[in-house]
Amino acid sequence: MNTFMNLLTQVITFGHPDTFREMDIKQDGIRRVAAGDPALPIRNGINNYKIPETFLVEGKEMKGSDFTDYLVTGNSMYPQGIQNGDYLLTKKSEEGRFTENDFLIIKVDKEYCKKYRQKNTLYDYKLRKALLLVTPDMNDKDIIDRLKDSHYEINLEENQKYMKRKYEEERKAYPDDNLMFSITYHDGRLCYSFHPTRLIIGRATILVRIKDGKESYKLL
Repeated sequence: MNTFMNLLTQVITFGHPDTFREMDIKQDGIRRVAAGDPALPIRNGINNYKIPETFLVEGKEMKGSDFTDYLVTGNSMYPQGIQNGDYLLTKKSEEGRFTENDFLIIKVDKEYCKKYRQKNTLYDYKLRKALLLVTPDMNDKDIIDRLKDSHYEINLEENQKYMKRKYEEERKAYPDDNLMFSITYHDGRLCYSFHPTRLIIGRATILVRIKDGKESYKLL
């Protein structure tokens, strides 16, 4: 009987029994941004962080009401210095704005995930680092040419093949959209992805790390 129940749990939680626990946590009002696959449940110790009325960042006073906070869930941005359990602050007045090399909060396209990835997602937002704005008239050679001097990894043949495949996949889903070409990391390995710019919620400008109950703030 126990074996049957274990198998049933695996099936109804997409192979991840923590799914129910994560879905319950989503009711606590914390905005989580998946640093990794938004379909996979990820555990993190939750610090009871609330943006203060005012706080200092590198000597400059900030007004808390100007920002929105997101709890980083996962370690896909660890190579970039952002860890599971950190908080990211985005400025409300800059929602939807971005430049290259920004850390972006992107709304998860759940219909896309179901249709093209056959996945149900647990998180509403995911974290990526922007590389390049890609317009519908651009091809993969244009992307490589524009990045070859600033992002040396694109010069590697295996990365070019991977990028071309991802771009082809995303253009089928979003043929007329401006896309943000971005990076993330899977187990420390560089990975590329493309996302419609209309799904960008904001850019993270401040990193909040909580250690031993104390908060530290850093500009990104």
